[in-house]
Amino acid sequence: MGVGQQAGDLTQWAAAETAAEPDLPTEAVVVTSWRHTDGRWPGRARHLARTVEGCERLWPQWPDWQERVERATEVLPAEIHTGDWFPRLEARPDGIVVLARPAPPRRPTTRLWTAPEADGRRHPAVKGPDLHQLSGLRDRARGAGADDAVLCTPAGTVLEAAHGTLVWWSGERLASPPVAGRLASVTEQRLRELAARRGVEWVVEDLAPTDLAGHEVWLVNALHGISQVTSWRDGPTELALAPTARAQEWHDALASMP
Repeated sequence: MGVGQQAGDLTQWAAAETAAEPDLPTEAVVVTSWRHTDGRWPGRARHLARTVEGCERLWPQWPDWQERVERATEVLPAEIHTGDWFPRLEARPDGIVVLARPAPPRRPTTRLWTAPEADGRRHPAVKGPDLHQLSGLRDRARGAGADDAVLCTPAGTVLEAAHGTLVWWSGERLASPPVAGRLASVTEQRLRELAARRGVEWVVEDLAPTDLAGHEVWLVNALHGISQVTSWRDGPTELALAPTARAQEWHDALASMP
């Protein structure tokens, strides 16, 4: 499979194939996606490292994941060196395929809805195996008038959104939930670097959604960068969140980082 071959409305531009067991379950996939604008791939090394780590977690018996993932992204097609794209890398033991997709418009603000049940993912630290479940939660959030769903621990504290990481301002410090039980966010890692450059302290807080009333809350991911959370439905409660004068300026600064 090479540049120009089609998979539905997506273009497969790279594949690294090896022999593998024939009947893999549909959830046996490791995925990463990123916003690729005018040839720039912010956080490239971290995206690839997280993919390699996920593959090694799911399939430790298969060697050479580092080499295979890097080989699959060595040569990018000419068409994505201009414009705004949202490529998706899908890795399985039988091959790695990168799909070129036009990026949807950035969403500068986000409405959240708390999923009523505790997080039920099987592989929360790996992006891919639970995407079907997460997409279902986002669909339910949209049915409730929101953009994304918030997953919580059995104790009721915030983990992350179905398609992004939650960070908030705690006074003059930036904060995020504990890392246990959630995906390592490339965008969060880049934002932590930006905060360090600006002398802003980063803290970890284990809070319930209702504890975040009155806070300035952001949803961050590779597609939208920093998106200001403007509403949050938590059961029967509509959380009153603080407005922001910072989200766009921080988003612009983050977008300029490598």
